[in-house]
Amino acid sequence: EVRPGRNAYHRLAEMEWNTPVGIAEACGGDAVFVRAAFEAVGGFDGGLIAGEEPELCVRLRERGNEILRIDHDMTLHDVDMSRFGQWWARNVRAGYAFAAGSARHGGGSTGHWKRQTRRVWIWAVVLPVLAVVLLWPTGGWSGLLLLGYGMPLRGAYVGARRKGTSRSDAALYSAACLISKFAELRGQLRFLSERRTGTKSGLIEYKSSGSPAPRVSP
Repeated sequence: EVRPGRNAYHRLAEMEWNTPVGIAEACGGDAVFVRAAFEAVGGFDGGLIAGEEPELCVRLRERGNEILRIDHDMTLHDVDMSRFGQWWARNVRAGYAFAAGSARHGGGSTGHWKRQTRRVWIWAVVLPVLAVVLLWPTGGWSGLLLLGYGMPLRGAYVGARRKGTSRSDAALYSAACLISKFAELRGQLRFLSERRTGTKSGLIEYKSSGSPAPRVSP
């Protein structure tokens, strides 16, 4: 991220993209591909409006290729977010991508995004619904189920700290990971609705049309 100190949204992007060096499951949009391998799997799936890079990587790995993150900054990317609504829309898009990717490859050997899709339903639907529905039968004790949110909060916090993230940024990251589940649910519901009705919507944009494009690092 070119401006990680600009605001919380830029810091979150920097932490999100700080993945381990070495063999990876997928890459983002800034990547270099071996042309023969890229063409052998048919390139990007033009039917996807989100998550097209990880979906391509699934097909590449199934063919025996590897995805490698090198220990070098390849590009500088400006996430260019300053409002909560932009961050929310970006996570709606992520939820849509989880559902679309899982629908295509979730049943395969890779289980592509099946776990991520399931987690959204657990934390954004099952837990809060049970807590509310059981309030009367349990005399209000079911509200304690909401303490279960401590599990994903702690997991995200510990994971961020292990990467050397500061305590404050790790706390920000863990809170964002939990809140994002509700935006991701909306994205998944949008995908399911489109699949049921056979309709197709446009891209889920979070940037304005005037946002700057990524810059290539020297």
